[in-house]
Amino acid sequence: MFVIMSFVKKIQLFQRYLRFACFALLPLLAGCASHAVLIVKHNDHENIPYQAKCISKKINKQTIADALKKHIVDIDKQGQFSPIKFSINCPPDTLLEEKQESKIEKLVEHIISNLETENFQELLIYIHGGLVTREAGIESAVELTHAVLGEKNNVYPVSIVWRSGGWESYIDQLFNVRNGKVDQPLAIATSPFKLGSDLGRGFMDTPYAGGLEAHRLFLSLRNQLNDCLDVNGNNKETVICPEPQDFSALDKASDVLDTARYLLMTPVRIGTAPFVNGLGRSGYENMIRRTREAFLRDTHLPSEIDGHKGAVYLFFEELQKRITAQKPNVTITLIGHSMGTMLVNEIIRQFPDLPYKHVVFMGAAVSIRDFQNVVVPRLSNQETFRFYNLSLLPVAETREMNDSFNAIPSGSLLEWIDDMLTSPPALADRTLGKWANTRDVMLIFPEEARKNMTIRVFGERKGQPQEHGQFNDIKRCFWRESFWTARDGLEWDEHYKKCSDFLEKNLF
Repeated sequence: MFVIMSFVKKIQLFQRYLRFACFALLPLLAGCASHAVLIVKHNDHENIPYQAKCISKKINKQTIADALKKHIVDIDKQGQFSPIKFSINCPPDTLLEEKQESKIEKLVEHIISNLETENFQELLIYIHGGLVTREAGIESAVELTHAVLGEKNNVYPVSIVWRSGGWESYIDQLFNVRNGKVDQPLAIATSPFKLGSDLGRGFMDTPYAGGLEAHRLFLSLRNQLNDCLDVNGNNKETVICPEPQDFSALDKASDVLDTARYLLMTPVRIGTAPFVNGLGRSGYENMIRRTREAFLRDTHLPSEIDGHKGAVYLFFEELQKRITAQKPNVTITLIGHSMGTMLVNEIIRQFPDLPYKHVVFMGAAVSIRDFQNVVVPRLSNQETFRFYNLSLLPVAETREMNDSFNAIPSGSLLEWIDDMLTSPPALADRTLGKWANTRDVMLIFPEEARKNMTIRVFGERKGQPQEHGQFNDIKRCFWRESFWTARDGLEWDEHYKKCSDFLEKNLF
């Protein structure tokens, strides 16, 4: 017994040290986010409310309170609805403390009631992607709510916030989950071996990771990556390409300096690759698990209210039930960014009869195969909703740097998913959001489906996303149809100017 207790204590000590080390490395691996409207703090390990603090004078505490109470579906790491308790500090106003409805059915009831009484005609549902901390997800959701409602165009926004932080996901995988099931005693007992296995796999792949870095550098020097046209000559009605561009990593003095820095830091990136490749793969597996727990939860978790149904399933089940019964005159726009597209894809699979108007994938991490199996048949058999797939040019995907020091492997998250975090057995199992992937498979989609699709590839024009994480930047008004459809030139310039003027007046 003494030996067992001693072993458990050592494991717990190891767990604390590893958590400390991970969070110490977090600024290097994740960077820092800047939010101009408010700051949200929350501690998962204490039963305390979200603490929101105003920054912008153009958004008041009641606006924040309404957003938190009526426009956000917060999901915990077990896939359950997590009613928001919060306090809001907007000096010189007094502190405001409130809480959200405790049941998701009540939240949906309130949404439907507002749709009818306030004459909202469209329900905009947005789901963020992976590597988003809990606080950043809430901050962005409040910003989006305020911006969309500020347009006064009869659109009711709802944001689904799920736990997708990188280190949070890996720590959970290491100490709580084994092979998709929550088994904390087993996970804690085997955590040193799991960590060793992950790191060992990463170090064994170091030569391969070095090869990938060299390959990305080689590709970034080639102008061919700037091409938007595909080998099969897709028609202009389906694909919106950026203006012709002719640049490489050696065109300008600044490009030469960036390329030199990239080359000098290559040994460092190869040195950090085992951590990204080894730990990142397990963390990504847990993030995928969390997208699925949002629909079908672990049967061994205690659940007196929801059964096995996850919060996203419950939300859309109740939404479908009330729309069918009450028949409000409303359409639905679904927007998913990165791994959020996995949830959107599953929503369409399980609730295909909701009145969708637009489905928008931004930098989609969902696989081409899953999209083909779920969304394409819907696009082929009806003409009531249109699908938009937003991508970066291949050169932007390839060149993206993930920290200010160029110290961790290059490439966008989609590059990481395709090359390091997963091992796609076929082209159709690679990510849909990379134009280099979608370009080569467009013609496998039936012509009837392509008629209802718009593929938007962004270039270098001012205001267009240049990195994977910029699609959902509030400053681009990503929820507007013009963001999905405006062609380079006057159309795009008009979208960006109107967006900037609106946000300057109403948000910042």
